[in-house]
Amino acid sequence: MAGQIAGQEQEHVGHFLRFAHPAQGNGGGNALHQLRRQGGHHVRTGDTGGYGVDPEVQIPTILGKSGLPVFLLGKVADVVTNNYGTSIPMVDTASVLQRTLEIVKEQETAFICTNVQETDLCGHRENVAAYADRLRVADEWIGKIRDALGEDDILIVQADHGNDPTIGHPHHTREMVPLMIHSAHSTPKNIGIRKTLSDVGATAADYFHSKAPENGTSFLPLLLK
Repeated sequence: MAGQIAGQEQEHVGHFLRFAHPAQGNGGGNALHQLRRQGGHHVRTGDTGGYGVDPEVQIPTILGKSGLPVFLLGKVADVVTNNYGTSIPMVDTASVLQRTLEIVKEQETAFICTNVQETDLCGHRENVAAYADRLRVADEWIGKIRDALGEDDILIVQADHGNDPTIGHPHHTREMVPLMIHSAHSTPKNIGIRKTLSDVGATAADYFHSKAPENGTSFLPLLLK
């Protein structure tokens, strides 16, 4: 694949990895659920069938159709269409990150998207000790993955929503989410508050010099300054 390194176009091989905490879903990922009040609580009333996602404008399909190896691991394997790649549904944090590390070592180049789901599950259960334990496990394995990366690889660790186990309810929370990026070609910096999580997908497309997804703005130029 081609990439921009220090302002010059060079051919290089590498991985673009994205880790995320998944949102709660129904396993299909394309249906809109109606919520109504019942006994003072919001409850799901089933699929409305009114909302769909076009996989042709999403990164797994765009990159997969271009011939790039695409791997989705964890909950994302259940909720995102990946007809041209490999999807591996898993839940256990250590297992999903260990498999991610194996893929990094096996593949010369790839797009890898991994969900760590257990932090989300612990948040819903309001289990602080279990939440902290899953963070420690994730931290250890992400360190191993970072150490296995090549010079041109990019690692992004992010969340797509909050789920504070101490807040006093079992629902998602609305704090701003982290976006942490590792690249050997970048110096420590702040790339600012992004307008949308779609910027990560746009950055992946930019990295692989592929067609851009439907939404998002690439922050790759900010990393390579």
